[in-house]
Amino acid sequence: MGPLGVSTVDLAAISKPYKSSASHYVLLTCKTPFYKQQQPPPRTRPSWNFKRAKWVVYHQALDVSIPNIDWKQSVDHINASLTKQLLTAAKRAVPRGVVHSYKPYWSEELNSLRLTKNRLRRSIHARIRLHRPWSILKARYWRCSREYSRQIRVAQQAQWEEFSHQLSLSGRREWKAVRTLAFGPPPPRISIDGNTGKTAARTYAAYLADEVFRSRLSPGQRVAWGRRNRQQLQHHSTLQSAAGYTAATIPLEQRLSLPYAEQAHLFQGDPFLPSELTRALGRLNLASTCGPDRLFPLFLSQLPDAGQRALLRLINKSFLTCQVPAAWRLARVVLLPKPSTPSVRPTSKDYRPISITSVLARVAESMVLYRVESQLERHGSLTTSPTLSPYQHGFRPARGVDEQVAYIHCSIQEQVDHGRIVGLVWLDWRKAYDTVTLPVLRARLLEKPIHINLSAWIWAFLNGRRFFVEVQHSSSSTVRQHHGLPQGCILSPLLWIIYVDSLLRTLEDLTFPHTHPAYRLTGLAAYADDVCFWCSGNSQEEVDYKIMHTLTIIQQWATETGMALSEENFSEKSSPGEDRPHLLSTPMPTADYPRHDSHQ
Repeated sequence: MGPLGVSTVDLAAISKPYKSSASHYVLLTCKTPFYKQQQPPPRTRPSWNFKRAKWVVYHQALDVSIPNIDWKQSVDHINASLTKQLLTAAKRAVPRGVVHSYKPYWSEELNSLRLTKNRLRRSIHARIRLHRPWSILKARYWRCSREYSRQIRVAQQAQWEEFSHQLSLSGRREWKAVRTLAFGPPPPRISIDGNTGKTAARTYAAYLADEVFRSRLSPGQRVAWGRRNRQQLQHHSTLQSAAGYTAATIPLEQRLSLPYAEQAHLFQGDPFLPSELTRALGRLNLASTCGPDRLFPLFLSQLPDAGQRALLRLINKSFLTCQVPAAWRLARVVLLPKPSTPSVRPTSKDYRPISITSVLARVAESMVLYRVESQLERHGSLTTSPTLSPYQHGFRPARGVDEQVAYIHCSIQEQVDHGRIVGLVWLDWRKAYDTVTLPVLRARLLEKPIHINLSAWIWAFLNGRRFFVEVQHSSSSTVRQHHGLPQGCILSPLLWIIYVDSLLRTLEDLTFPHTHPAYRLTGLAAYADDVCFWCSGNSQEEVDYKIMHTLTIIQQWATETGMALSEENFSEKSSPGEDRPHLLSTPMPTADYPRHDSHQ
């Protein structure tokens, strides 16, 4: 007898043919705790089968339901109505159910053997119920099963050889399929401190709320940044009221004859155009997953004309009133293991939070991002406010990492050829996106040549955000996010670039020829949250002094903005490359150099 009075035969029957969906009620009551732990997760609702979707029915349902939207209500009510109508139309047009697996090796002979095997099995079950002999049928069943398995292996081998002979270096999709099917390991199971499922989700949500999404500023710094924001808002409101009155009195023909900078600033605050919505819908990633509202990107890409007009009207109302629906500020956080995640008992710090937002919010973000980029990427002579640093190449059009690598290599090689010692420092911010302080970011936005409506909408989008963590189909409760940029949002990379741009501007001044030689940097490079700078000198002490002076400026900026450098990813190299102490723990070297207080 086994545990709980179960015999060995019953345990064998449980361990082999038992399934959670089977109707073995007697065996179900005999499950041991071990088998309770091994049962699969609960079944979720079948996914959408887009291959069998009838988009004509989808268009007809939306054409009938969209005119019933009450546009006098708030943006939250309108967004909820539009989301409900999109889901209702999708339920009518898109069937549910798992798509059958694709078997290119399948043939009529295999199908005939499968039917024969199933027919023999049913005959055996019928003879067992009638207490009749079934040994002959059993032998025939095993012969048919062996032949069926052999022919499947032969067909699969032939199909694999045909597929492998057609592979080429340009077949990226095919190689990705091969890597996933043949060499890809199963996805790791999310475990935090030994907990999984709902307990792990609650643990990680508490970790984000208490340790990550919080302000690193002192009370005095928060008051100072708040006072600065109020002054900038008052100044912008005065300018905006005058600009709005001027724009209202100038006809469209005369507005087009104004200088480009004035035209762009006037048109930035206007409602979005249908062409901007078409561009945003065309840039949607159809392979991405749905947000908390269960809307897939394919639902918006297949919108009829009436649906696009309704969506544009909702986005314009949100933009002009600077009111963002609460559903757009809700994120579903999923966890991605970091490359350094240990295989045994990982903790909360070993995962990276990825926020998945509503698809409607992604479209609105894309439209706002396009306008902000069009202003920030203009030439500096066209605007009085500073744009973005030319040393920043991350997430910017017509810029990439290849140019940065070539620039670093050529600059260092030039100094080495002249016989000078070069010191190179790589810096990385600790949880860069997650530790952004929102009042500081608001001040940075108001400093840039961005329309006040765009800045206000971005602030409304970031303020009052909420999130919940999902781990293995289990979710935590909704938690408030006070600070930080949601990783996974379209606007987050550009907002981080704006946030760190003031530091790059300060370091850029150290590269100018008019800077004192004791503090002058040879070069500077940045790619998103990675910063690299290098300097040269005739002696190692001179190089160390320049590096420590620059690190002092960076540390002071980090203290003022609530950021922190990651000492784990800090790297410093010098030519010649002898072993040297870690510069972040080295005191400032003393030298007979004049003080350079303009950057302190």
